Amino acid sequence: MSSVEFRDQSRDIIARLELRETRRSGSLSVARQRLAHRLGTVPGTLETLARGRLKRIDDWLRARAETLLIREIEHEISALEHELACLRATGADPRLSAVGEIETALATARKLMERE
Repeated sequence: MSSVEFRDQSRDIIARLELRETRRSGSLSVARQRLAHRLGTVPGTLETLARGRLKRIDDWLRARAETLLIREIEHEISALEHELACLRATGADPRLSAVGEIETALATARKLMERE
């Protein structure tokens, strides 16, 4: 893999993490601060990467970002499985839209994990 591909893939991974964190916090700047702290870097590095101005990305940062994304997807799968189990335990009709949506989300999350 070329250094350009490595940087672009790293940017995509970090962008996905930023999007997830922005959904939780409601603000991109807050999300970048939190994510930078979790990754062990500074928010400016993430901003520079997002703008496409970062010349190179360190292997350790890419590895941490991949690990964090995998953990978040695994957590999402676990939460969805729990929600589905609760619905089934209450005797929810499998034809309910909530059950179908959860099963679809689970299938999507599992596909993502298979590609990683």
